[in-house]
Amino acid sequence: MDQPRSPKKWAFDRSRLLVVDGDYRREYQSRAVSGEAFGTRVELLSDAASAFLDAGASVIVTPTDHTVPVGQSGGTGTDAVLFAHQCAAALRACIDRHPRSHTTTLVGALGPTIELLTLDEIDEATLHQTYRAQADALIRARVDAILCRGFTELPALLAAIRAVKHVAADLPVIATLCFDCGPNQTDTAMGVSVPQACEALAGLGLAAIGFDGGRSPDAAPAVLTKFIELTDLPLWVTVSPGHPQLDEGRLTYSDGPKEFAERCKALALAGATFVGGSAGATAEHVAAWASAISSDKRLKKRS
Repeated sequence: MDQPRSPKKWAFDRSRLLVVDGDYRREYQSRAVSGEAFGTRVELLSDAASAFLDAGASVIVTPTDHTVPVGQSGGTGTDAVLFAHQCAAALRACIDRHPRSHTTTLVGALGPTIELLTLDEIDEATLHQTYRAQADALIRARVDAILCRGFTELPALLAAIRAVKHVAADLPVIATLCFDCGPNQTDTAMGVSVPQACEALAGLGLAAIGFDGGRSPDAAPAVLTKFIELTDLPLWVTVSPGHPQLDEGRLTYSDGPKEFAERCKALALAGATFVGGSAGATAEHVAAWASAISSDKRLKKRS
């Protein structure tokens, strides 16, 4: 029977620096049989997590934040809840076996639904029920924290935060949005600005706030600057390794590991605490980023 993990005492500030993992789908697909659906084989998720751990990641995030339809029926998405638990349990076991288990944090991820609360496509009670069920599944698998990530609307993000705190009031919660729209690609798709996000998330007892990779990683420094000006909380930033592109029908990204490391290094030097990869970031990208920390005195003393 699962036993909830004792909450870690998170006292991170901007003097700390932690390496976040990358794209589980990409690592999974490199190991799976052609055409095999993501998540079908839990052992491949463990293999991907091991690759990120060996690369130097100190924060492992469950790939359980996929956008899924919920509907107004009040259903909690049984498949999503089961996958959340199985995935988190597999990654917890993987971390516990690793030599760096004592310095690694397992973060359970919740993501937005397809239906938008702002457009009345789903009601708050259904959303709350959905997130409570998913958060409970992650917590039973002994995650150290919950990440509500990749949101575009504030009401849904706030609903997710409330649901998590309803299940485990003392568990650290991180909240992020996706900023990749507007004239400078510094707003969310639903028009949320960084100042609006900081105001809405202030005073909620969050462990960190920030943003996850959108369509333009080049805009990340500008978004980060706005956060630094408006909040004292530790900041979470993940970016893709450059821009997506098709190479003979295969999706690739423009940054090699070295270029990705430089991108992450700039964000860390600007003041981000949690820095890592989003879509397209492989274990090789993360390894280059971790290595860059070791070779830079300014970053090494924060790690």
